[in-house]
Amino acid sequence: MTARSKVHAAVLTPAYTAADLRYDPAQHRSWLPDGREVPHVTAVLGAVGVSTDFDELAAFGPALARRIEDARALGTAVHADCHASRNGHTRLSTVSSSRSPSS
Repeated sequence: MTARSKVHAAVLTPAYTAADLRYDPAQHRSWLPDGREVPHVTAVLGAVGVSTDFDELAAFGPALARRIEDARALGTAVHADCHASRNGHTRLSTVSSSRSPSS
């Protein structure tokens, strides 16, 4: 292994796991145990200019604002369901029929 590949391995080898993160759902922010903030996908995409400012779009009218909020709520629910599924806690009886895999 070259010195360069050792550096790359050290940089790419995570020192923390997802279980180590502290997450604040109200702020949609996460921190490592050492206090450094971990950017979410949305923030990374925004930083490189390839995402949409949905708050700005919502200002175009109440109907669009409702659709954006519905999509945001769906994304939050899917995220929670993914965690529940990964942890073996999925209960399809609690999933709205409009969001059920069978619909």
